[in-house]
Amino acid sequence: MSALVHHRPGFERLAARIDALRPADRVVLMITLSELQTMIAKTGAPQAKGARVWRVLLNFRLEDFGQAAAFHAGRIRAHLEPRGIKIGPLDTLIAAHARSLGAVVVTDNVREFSRVPDLAVENWLR
Repeated sequence: MSALVHHRPGFERLAARIDALRPADRVVLMITLSELQTMIAKTGAPQAKGARVWRVLLNFRLEDFGQAAAFHAGRIRAHLEPRGIKIGPLDTLIAAHARSLGAVVVTDNVREFSRVPDLAVENWLR
């Protein structure tokens, strides 16, 4: 979703993939929304970029982090930490939430998310 804020290379490819999805399959996790808000606030034009992102998000269903996601987060940490495998704390929560929903994590950070077992990860920018 950072491509929506910064209009990075590959944005057109990402937009085409999103457009091809059924509306019911367009999901943004609340933790991802929090990360988007942080990125927007740090830009030089937060109001303009925020408005652009919100126009896109109107086409997505927002998913709250619930009990099943919390369960998956604990299981993921219990699997990764004893093995010395590191991923960021928010990425752990995003992975857990997506895995609890059976959703695909669409990210440019495939390397980190691919460390999580039983998580579908795709990069739509490349």
